[in-house]
Amino acid sequence: MVDFSREGPPELPYYTVAFAGVTWYSALELLVLCICTFQHRSCVSARAPHLGLGQLLCDDDGPFFGAVDASALAPSSYACTFPSCGSVQLVVQHPEYHQRHDSVFAGGPAVQHLFVGGHQTAPAYIHGRRILAHVFLANVTILALGILSATLKFAAVYNIHFLLSAFIYSVKLKLEYAILGQLVHIAKAGAQGPQASSALPSWHETLSEFRYRRRGGIQSISDGDSGPIVNGHVECHFSRSNGSNQWSAPKFVRSPHLPIHGMAPGLNYGQQAYEGLKAFRHSNGSISIFRPDRNAQRMRRSAEFVSMPPVPEDLFVKCVTLAVAANAEFVPPHETGAAMYIRPLLFGSSAQLGLSPPDEYTFVVFVMPTGVYHGVHAVDALILEDFDRAAPEGTGSAKVGGNYAPVLRHSGRAAAEGFGITLHLDSRTRSEIDEFSTSAFIGVRKDPASGAVTLVQPDSNNVIDSVTAASVCEIGQRIFGFAVEKRRIPYEEIKEFTEVIAAGTAAALVPIRSITVRSRDDKFSFECGADGQSGGDICVKLLQTLKGIQTGKLEDRFGWNLPVQRPPQDWVEGKV
Repeated sequence: MVDFSREGPPELPYYTVAFAGVTWYSALELLVLCICTFQHRSCVSARAPHLGLGQLLCDDDGPFFGAVDASALAPSSYACTFPSCGSVQLVVQHPEYHQRHDSVFAGGPAVQHLFVGGHQTAPAYIHGRRILAHVFLANVTILALGILSATLKFAAVYNIHFLLSAFIYSVKLKLEYAILGQLVHIAKAGAQGPQASSALPSWHETLSEFRYRRRGGIQSISDGDSGPIVNGHVECHFSRSNGSNQWSAPKFVRSPHLPIHGMAPGLNYGQQAYEGLKAFRHSNGSISIFRPDRNAQRMRRSAEFVSMPPVPEDLFVKCVTLAVAANAEFVPPHETGAAMYIRPLLFGSSAQLGLSPPDEYTFVVFVMPTGVYHGVHAVDALILEDFDRAAPEGTGSAKVGGNYAPVLRHSGRAAAEGFGITLHLDSRTRSEIDEFSTSAFIGVRKDPASGAVTLVQPDSNNVIDSVTAASVCEIGQRIFGFAVEKRRIPYEEIKEFTEVIAAGTAAALVPIRSITVRSRDDKFSFECGADGQSGGDICVKLLQTLKGIQTGKLEDRFGWNLPVQRPPQDWVEGKV
């Protein structure tokens, strides 16, 4: 460290003002968080994702300000440390590669130590105060936008608030990657000899500089984009016309739109199948995908139903992993409890007038950050009696769009009447339970004498093979010792369940408060906690364990979580 008295004119007033400004930013940011807390006490991190929590601490190394974003969907965190009145240190750390970090230590106006990717480089004599000023400016910019967003939210202008939140998120990423890119530029400018060249891995330059350029290519919300802004998606193509009958290598595509012929069977005849799964960020910053192999197997079965070439399991898993890796900064922070939703889609894509299989097919994987589909509260269910979801020997067990679009008008009407979800009986006899419109059915039986618990699933050819339902039943059996039965469930047995749960990827586990059948004037009620909202004991226990495994809080003794590695170098440029 260099003393200011020996390094030219004193710079203490500058750092004092900067430190006071950063402290002021921290206080205001905390005030905004408090406002949001009082308005939404239970969901600050989920409802105000654009705000970061600044902390002012004192330790043996002197005052410390940490702008480490605990509730923001930020790809990196940074911190400014003042070891003494004449020095400043900036540290940047990446959640994707939490073991490595960049740091720059400035004693007076000159940089004394510089680390890139965890390796020290040769001294680079530049003005460290410029970096500090950029960090401070980024914080103040995001704070101003955050206050505006919180004001709109407080005024109940939710549409503009949500759009502004996404915009703030995009601005925040650009500012932080600009800072990361500057650190790399500093390292390259001050590097000397072979040590410096080996200290800067090529993938690290790609992480900081290339991703910032890629973010710059995304269209803004004002351009008419709908939905969350992400980096892009993954595509593969299959063609019979060239005689290969093989799937192409996955490629990265920035645009969220698909070029598709208007006569494609996927649009005209419903020749398509899709999947849904999630990726989660763990507390150490790593990312994992929950049971993608099961989704690959289910899509293979769905493809057979609608005469499409199946996507090989290894290709399916590879495409899903690459899609998450290319959008890793959008996987929500561990603390939020949110996740990244993954949507694989397979459809016939070449022009085809006749009702016969086309020559070309497209497989794509889209991603987006998401919360919980139905929320965390119990819902009332209505059994649909004037609509059959699937024919007795039809496509009920395939995850194809034709099974879902027809129910929209019925579920919409039920929602207007206060029912949060709809339930289907078998279409042959309408006397047995099939599944909910969006989720699988799980009934919970408790023996009043012994307290033994049994989880019951419908055994029907017309229901989706739910990955979530199978997982929680296995958790119940192997961890808690519950009995599990997969069998036909007659309508008359509904009243014997102490709890009923809707299980699905998007919804996780949703407790059912009641089931209503209007023609019989029946209404069955179930345990949903003391407040009638939070779910019964079994539902809560299963949900906490499932979430704990998915997010890494609990040991994954089943081997369900697939770790996500960074994509190959230059893959996002379409070269792999």
